[in-house]
Amino acid sequence: MTSTTMSEHAPEIEEYEQPTKKRVTALSGRRPFRDITNLHVAVVAIDGKKQPSQDLDTPVADSSVPRVLPQASPEEETIATVKTSESAGDDVALLDLTFETEDDEELLAREIYERLLQKNMNNTVTSDYFNLQPKLNIKMRSILVDWLVEVHYRFKLQTQTLFLAVNYIDRFLATTTIERDQLQLVGVAGLFIAGKVEEIDPIVLGDMIYISDDMFTGEQIMDMERTMLAALHFDLVAPTLESFVPYLTKTLEVESTVKHFSSYFSQQALLHLPLLTTYAPGMLAAGCLYLAYAAANSEQPPSDWVLEWEHVTKFSLPDLTRCLQDLCATLMVPSRNLEALERKFSSKRYSRVAQHPLEQLSSFCCL
Repeated sequence: MTSTTMSEHAPEIEEYEQPTKKRVTALSGRRPFRDITNLHVAVVAIDGKKQPSQDLDTPVADSSVPRVLPQASPEEETIATVKTSESAGDDVALLDLTFETEDDEELLAREIYERLLQKNMNNTVTSDYFNLQPKLNIKMRSILVDWLVEVHYRFKLQTQTLFLAVNYIDRFLATTTIERDQLQLVGVAGLFIAGKVEEIDPIVLGDMIYISDDMFTGEQIMDMERTMLAALHFDLVAPTLESFVPYLTKTLEVESTVKHFSSYFSQQALLHLPLLTTYAPGMLAAGCLYLAYAAANSEQPPSDWVLEWEHVTKFSLPDLTRCLQDLCATLMVPSRNLEALERKFSSKRYSRVAQHPLEQLSSFCCL
């Protein structure tokens, strides 16, 4: 969590409040980009009107989409372990069903939720895979995920697309050793695959070439896509936090600030592999919602709300004690050089939850 004031980042916040249309082709104002070894995300300002992609070779872009990955500093690269939208299309997930009071629809949503809980650990990474990746470390993975957050938001992709992309990347890296200079290619290909699975209007190949600043050709991206699909055995359905969070927030009828904190905390969890490898997505989603209520109201959730939360999530509060403590510890540690998520959730659209102080959060985790 950053302690930077709103005024210091006002231009960046405003930029996030009014994201431009995706797939803009005009390239006026384009500036050179740094390579993957740089620390900061390079951003380009683009003006123009939305136009459809002409063909696979036509680069299409969104305003200010970062097109290269930053990289960890030499001292950060030695790290081997870590301590443990309301816009259309940013809140849609597997369980984001539209229902009001109809019993059949509510029953269907609950049955799907319970079915997902049964398959909670299917297609998830269950151990730290970096022993298989001598050229990579956890910090590099976090930088990649933060960059994908920026790209996903700028292209107005579904939130579930982001979560699936990270799932595909982790599962692939758990089975296939790669070189350091292939990491961004894996990220691009993972997002490309996830978009095909989740999006009605997925990103086309030209978009993928553009966001990588022409570092990779279309053929390289498609080759990596095929390699990843083979490693994943074409098994692309996976429960993620985003499979659970929309259902929980809707069923519990939480206010928008709690909803935004839930999204913020669940996307924070994406940056931290130990959380994803230790706890099932459904458990993490329940924990994110509990802490979201505490953060939004600056108080321990009342007993009547906790009882309803336990009934809906199917988890008891004692069962989540360790998960809540690890989540809380992770959320309270600032993430150096990981700025995309902070900027996104510092916008008015997300109630500026990233700027909310979390000092009291630890007291709500001492259960």
